[in-house]
Amino acid sequence: MKAHMSRLYIFDALRSHLKTRGISYSELAFGLNVAEGTIKRIFTKNDCSTERLDEIAQYLDIHLVDLFQKAPPSKHLIDQLSYECEEQLARNKKLLMLAICVMDFWPFKDMLKHLTVGRDECIALLKELERMGFIEMNEKYNYRLLLTRNFSWLRNGPITQLVKSMSQDYFDHPFDAPGDFLKIVHVRVSPYVRNVLKGKFEEVLQHYIDQVALDAHLPLDERPPLSICVAVRSWVPDFLHELMQMDVDEDNISPHEALTRISRKKRS
Repeated sequence: MKAHMSRLYIFDALRSHLKTRGISYSELAFGLNVAEGTIKRIFTKNDCSTERLDEIAQYLDIHLVDLFQKAPPSKHLIDQLSYECEEQLARNKKLLMLAICVMDFWPFKDMLKHLTVGRDECIALLKELERMGFIEMNEKYNYRLLLTRNFSWLRNGPITQLVKSMSQDYFDHPFDAPGDFLKIVHVRVSPYVRNVLKGKFEEVLQHYIDQVALDAHLPLDERPPLSICVAVRSWVPDFLHELMQMDVDEDNISPHEALTRISRKKRS
């Protein structure tokens, strides 16, 4: 397994938990039913499988995913960037690419290997992300992501608008590769059910986000990029709306949609 920037912090956190609770390597080895030498190698190399990490975390009764965010707690974690920071990312493709890379836990050496940026430029971009409060970096260019598990882009901010502008490119695909998924449904449900199901979507997305941290030890070619788009709104396509004698629930539409309907009625 490749050494990874966040992994360094993870093993430091695990050592801290062991020390605080007075658990020796030999005791941990006994609890996991492995040789003490195996445990020593793991903590010497800061290297083991996700399954083994999870076993250690379970033995210590801690949540593995939380460790990726909690160690070390030297800076405040953020759940959103400012509008100005998002605007800067949207304007600078290289900076946005680096932001995506650190969110996917790319090692620094892989950035240099797989991106079309030189070492000095890559370091400068990472330092700019650090200035934004996106990451915390040390002198060896190992870094820790300073985003909460609930981090999101601003709802109608520059990044969301940028992604919306690329929606045709995203959907112009057969979605027939292994792991691909596309399903479009139209339903009528109560506002209560709508909110409950929204929570279910958010839970599924959180599972994906948590798994990114758990798979961070894998080489890049074993964790290809995955983009997930979940969108729910009260909507009827124009060509169907013209055939209806009843409106979609007026209480559940946005101001933009309301103006669009007024304009449509004026034209008719």
